[in-house]
Amino acid sequence: MRIARDTVLKVCGYYNATNYWTDRAAIGDAMKSALVVEIQKAYANIINFQILKVDLPSQYEDSIVQTQVEVQKSNMRRFEQSAELTRQGIGVLESEARQTIKVINATAYAEAFKIEQFALVIYYSDNPNRLKQLIIQSMWNQMYIKPSKPKPDLAAMN
Repeated sequence: MRIARDTVLKVCGYYNATNYWTDRAAIGDAMKSALVVEIQKAYANIINFQILKVDLPSQYEDSIVQTQVEVQKSNMRRFEQSAELTRQGIGVLESEARQTIKVINATAYAEAFKIEQFALVIYYSDNPNRLKQLIIQSMWNQMYIKPSKPKPDLAAMN
């Protein structure tokens, strides 16, 4: 029993109190390794080792707890900032997507208009009378925008 206590106390001296909060598993592994070596000298084996309790002076333990609380707050703020950056990135992506949709729609309307105009050219180029009616109608629309004036009968002009 004395060999185990002395070995554990010797390994304890290599670490400061903060390490017992942050590197507890590594310290436990180091203690187990040292115990295995020392206990084997007494022809015994150690199967498992676990740190169950670490006794520190109250003031020192409170200081460590406060430090860990501040570390957690700092981590939380960093994660909140990361989340906000992600939300902002999503907002930018949404804005870019809306702009892309507007461009695609405007391009589609322009292409549709171009196809319609091309079809009208073909339609009116097959029949000169239809082309003449279109020109007269276009001139009429430019001259008489007010709906109070009657439109001329285009069929009678032929």
